[in-house]
Amino acid sequence: MRPYSPNFKEYMKKPIKKNLLLLCLFCIGLSGMAQDQEGVIRCYTDEYMAEQQGKPAYIQLMEEYAKKAQENPAAVGNAVIDCDGTNSITIPVAVHFAGEVTCADAACLLAATQAQIQVLNDDFSAMNADISIYNNLTAVCPGDYPATTLASNGTCLDFCLATSEHPASSGLEEGDPAITVGQHTWPSAGSDWSGYLNIFVSDEATAGVGTGVLGVSPLVGSSNGDGFYLVPSAFGGPGVSCMSGTGINTSGVYNGGRTATHELGHYLGLEHVFVGSTCGSDGDSGAVVAGAPTVNDTSPQDVPNFGCPLNVTSCATAPTHCGTPDMFTSFMDYGNDACLVMFTEDQANVINYIANLIPFDTDGSKCAMTSNNTVDACGPNCPTVTPMNSTGSACASAVGTLVSDWQAMLGADFMNPDNTNAPTAGLLYSSVPITDATFPQTAPTGVYGGDGCANEVQTWYAYYECDSDLNGTAESFVDAGNYALTIFADAQAPTIAADDAVCNYSLSFACATDSEGATSVNGSTEAPGYAGAMESVEVMTSNGCTTSFMVAKPLCAAVAMVNCPTVTAVNTTGMACEIGTIVSDWQATLGADFMDPDGANGPTTGLQYSSVAIGDATFPQAAPTGTYAGDGCANEVQTWYAYYECDSDLNGTADSFVDAGNCALTLFAPAQAPVINVDDAVCNYSLTFACPNDSEGASTTVNGSTEAPGYAGNPMEAVEVMTADGCTATFMVAKPLCDCDCEAEGGQF
Repeated sequence: MRPYSPNFKEYMKKPIKKNLLLLCLFCIGLSGMAQDQEGVIRCYTDEYMAEQQGKPAYIQLMEEYAKKAQENPAAVGNAVIDCDGTNSITIPVAVHFAGEVTCADAACLLAATQAQIQVLNDDFSAMNADISIYNNLTAVCPGDYPATTLASNGTCLDFCLATSEHPASSGLEEGDPAITVGQHTWPSAGSDWSGYLNIFVSDEATAGVGTGVLGVSPLVGSSNGDGFYLVPSAFGGPGVSCMSGTGINTSGVYNGGRTATHELGHYLGLEHVFVGSTCGSDGDSGAVVAGAPTVNDTSPQDVPNFGCPLNVTSCATAPTHCGTPDMFTSFMDYGNDACLVMFTEDQANVINYIANLIPFDTDGSKCAMTSNNTVDACGPNCPTVTPMNSTGSACASAVGTLVSDWQAMLGADFMNPDNTNAPTAGLLYSSVPITDATFPQTAPTGVYGGDGCANEVQTWYAYYECDSDLNGTAESFVDAGNYALTIFADAQAPTIAADDAVCNYSLSFACATDSEGATSVNGSTEAPGYAGAMESVEVMTSNGCTTSFMVAKPLCAAVAMVNCPTVTAVNTTGMACEIGTIVSDWQATLGADFMDPDGANGPTTGLQYSSVAIGDATFPQAAPTGTYAGDGCANEVQTWYAYYECDSDLNGTADSFVDAGNCALTLFAPAQAPVINVDDAVCNYSLTFACPNDSEGASTTVNGSTEAPGYAGNPMEAVEVMTADGCTATFMVAKPLCDCDCEAEGGQF
């Protein structure tokens, strides 16, 4: 319910006492502010104006505007505004943050302000891209959403973020954007800010409005330091959402900047499209200022629309509350930001007319300077420093002056805006950069702290503290550069071991890539019985770090070795269908029995045989069998390796082997029994051999033989099979009967 008269001219005709009585009655009947499903109060203007309407200051303001209106009568009719020099104005804007909004992220505040002003310029010039939503309604319901209703030329207003001629009390400099933080709260910034469109952004408690209120504005402003209020979560524009003490433009469905468009509509004389809460008359059609234009092109509507009813496909599916489709896309309804896209032509006329009555400074002087894009209200700027970044590397024991040399290059001491070194004088160092969430941290030590092998990188981040608001506490930090030092692990002491069998010494290194430097202990050999001594070993890492260590070269318990006598190896080859005496003949050529250095045959007497050579990893293996074990067709090579065992240190165990020769015997595959086949049509016999290169030998003629028809078969017949290598064998095979009963034909069967 609307608790005050929308027509101020009619309102002023009534006695004040009577109006106050009516006001009280309206307040008693007020059922509560319109809220969306989440409990958000879209606009508090109706409630605010119920409080302001009877106050002398507001009455005086309306009288002054009415007088101006009489001097400048409004055009009659629903004419399209022509944006020309007589009505086009540029309005300077100032934004005042307060309450939970802080200077924590000045860039966030600037970006949100710029985005919000862009939205206002787009919306008030009908240049917003989503105005096509109304055009789509015109296409499906032209009678209720005619194209002529849309303010196609906009309102002939544009807005600029003021950058010059700021109030002296603001502390802002020429070129600074007109943004203050923590200085002013709604409803007024004081007379110093007259001539501006002031936007106040703070939490509800700071503004003194109810919890959940998105925005509130006087119904017609005065530009005497007043303005309209927005909650921080609904201030900004598309693409900007950030934190600066609290969330800026973070409201899910109210983050398109349209709350400001809506409240500025009130400030410039527009009612809600549902004002009056009745279908009996078009509630927003009365002139707010006597003599001003009126709004006659919105349909009657008794309640606000919430959400975003964009599934309108015909007049019948449009939101309707008073018999005709609602003008739910008007910026002066309560829908989500994405659904409020336009002013009607009459609304644009009212806005332009009232804006020209309000004493804004419209000569352009307050926006003449190019913005320096600095929120100076957040404190004086800290001077800039040219960071000095460098890198270095060194062995852990040789870091030396690398870091201090870099520090010496960082230049003169930093001065705060008040030309002091406070709060902490001089350069400071951290092990994490300024941007890290854990900054600052203790500076690196410069002492290697790795695992002993891997490199370690330690980085010094140099910075100055800046007390930009001169309150004795650093609230920002200035990057002075960084130095990334790669510290190579120093070499570590090796371990040394002796092979007692041969008194050979080997080094084991702590790191896989370490090696011996200029010394030659690794791989050295001493005489058996060496008593041990201290010896210098230089260890070098893969990065070239070297260190010398004194290590104890242990004794070697090995005894003097005795050479085994030499043997002339006898090597031979052979091939045969059967082994016969080939191997034994070779063995007979191997000579006298082997004698160990002590004249004995121990530990094993005489020749030994293996199927693999002495140098093979699997030596020794059992000697070959001499029996063919192939696949039946391919040849097989079996090799006998003859050797003697040698006990060179005479401890009863063979410690070496002496090659006595080898015999490589190729065993040809033996012939295999064939299969005999008969062609019953002509009683012709053929042989099938087990191997592709086998054939019938010369002593038999079974393959290709022919018998007379009805041949009864020979139970057994001899067949000689010969392999490709000449191995032969005779097999008794059954030559089958031939049961052909064919007649003679031309002398042939």
